[in-house]
Amino acid sequence: MADYTTAQLQQFLTVLSSRAIPSLRSAIFMGQIIGRNFEPQISSEGDTVQVPIPPTLTVEEVGEGATYTDQAPTPDFAQVVLSKHKVVPFAVTDMARIINGGIDAVDLLLEPAMIAIAEAIETDIYNLYPNFASIGTAGVNPTEGLIDQAERTLFDNKVPSSSPLWLACASTPYSVLRQIARFSEVDAINSGTAIVTGRLGQLKGFNVLRSQLVPVTGSGPASTHNLAFAPGAMTLAMRRLPAPDPGTGAVAVYAEEDGYGMRIMTSYNHATMKQQWTVDVLYGVATVRAAFGLRVLT
Repeated sequence: MADYTTAQLQQFLTVLSSRAIPSLRSAIFMGQIIGRNFEPQISSEGDTVQVPIPPTLTVEEVGEGATYTDQAPTPDFAQVVLSKHKVVPFAVTDMARIINGGIDAVDLLLEPAMIAIAEAIETDIYNLYPNFASIGTAGVNPTEGLIDQAERTLFDNKVPSSSPLWLACASTPYSVLRQIARFSEVDAINSGTAIVTGRLGQLKGFNVLRSQLVPVTGSGPASTHNLAFAPGAMTLAMRRLPAPDPGTGAVAVYAEEDGYGMRIMTSYNHATMKQQWTVDVLYGVATVRAAFGLRVLT
């Protein structure tokens, strides 16, 4: 049996939780880009939360003798269902060695858990693709004209000029874009960065990223659902899960920061004679402004 006290375990949990969100941020991409909404409100799977959307205001002419009417801006709300409760469970035999610093708990426990949670969240965000209008053709490689059309469409849809634009691509269309001379060669764009690093950077106003989680559906030909979007197109809402009941022997801490929230919980499992751990999150994803996103089919 491990040689450590309850106080040491609680302190270890507190340290672990302080490093959880930075670890998650390093593993997640789409969740960092789109809107995020977190409140430390105890919630359950299936609850619906309201995420505020900034209202639209109008401008009026002011002249001699003119009058104007005060606007009473009321923010709209996106209804987000907390339909996702994801957990990473694992068991540890030698907790004393971990608590006493013999094993780096971040490398052993936290990093793999954060990667798994990040991939689950990213996958659910990408699966919002049916909510967006589509351009392009399934099975056909992207062209400069297609990327230009995506940027022009978002501009015509009144995405604010101050908003960054993103293009999330699967590996094949990303590779095709990287081989277009006007997008990669020094004599065309005064930079050979894409050739040297393999990273496209910016194209036609888009920050281009590559992801293994971009959905691919069907066959003959398959449809790759790349996404062109502004951050305001989608949102991620997270809420706090309840603490374990007193007297059950379970200990929990919360990691909550920068629009993210998760619960880290542990208890001794006498059936397996191991320390049982869970890292879990409660969240929902939703399309907020469909006009601010596009499906770029390839």
